[in-house]
Formats: sequence, C-alpha cells, structure tokens
Amino acid sequence: GDWSSDVCSSILSQEAYVAAGGNCCPACGSVDIVGHCVEVATASAKQEVMCGECPAVWVDNYSLTGFDILEGK
Repeated sequence: GDWSSDVCSSILSQEAYVAAGGNCCPACGSVDIVGHCVEVATASAKQEVMCGECPAVWVDNYSLTGFDILEGK
C-alpha cells in the first residue's frame, strides 16, 4: 500500500501521527475520521476529531509556522 496506509495500520505515536498528516485515527489506524470546527487562538489552533470505527476522540493541535503574502507589500 501507500506510505500513509502503512503508517495508519497500527496505533500511532505523536510523531507518527504528525508524519501521517493527521489523516487517521491514532488509536486504531482507521482513515474514517471526522474533524469538527477549528478553534483559533493567538498563534495556535485546535480541532476535536472523532473516529468512525472506534470510540476514540482526540484534539489536533496546530501552531503558527509563518505566512504567505496574498496582496500588498
């Protein structure tokens, strides 16, 4: 299979979950996950995520890494 399906086939560590792009359940490896609203705070954000295959619920944590100029100087 592809790299992400190989990584997502088992319980994930924090590092493996991030390396997989957060695209699967860290408890069972399922890709049947649903993310809820993203809550943004100063320089960070979080999102509650649920698995459709097992009872796992977790929070994805995001941090500000930079910006892209869209318009202006």
